[in-house]
Amino acid sequence: MVHPIRAGTRFAGVGGEEMKPVAVFSAVVFLVIAIAHLVRVVLRVPVVAGGVAIPLWPSAVIAAALIVLAALLLREARR
Repeated sequence: MVHPIRAGTRFAGVGGEEMKPVAVFSAVVFLVIAIAHLVRVVLRVPVVAGGVAIPLWPSAVIAAALIVLAALLLREARR
C-alpha cells in the first residue's frame, strides 16, 4: 500500500541532502516566472494592459525579487 505524502516530508536533493518538496517546487515556479520577466526585459517585449503600456523596469525589479525569494526557499528546503 502506498502512503500519501505527509506535510514535512523530505526527499534527497543534490549531494544527498534532504529537501522539502513544496519549498523546492515553489522555488522552481518563482525561477520560471523570473526567467519570463528577464526574457521580456532582454527582448524588449511590449506589454499593454487596459490601453496602458507597462514599462520594462517593473519586470526587472520583479525578476530580481523572485530570484531572491527562490534562493531563500532553496536555503529553507535544505534545513
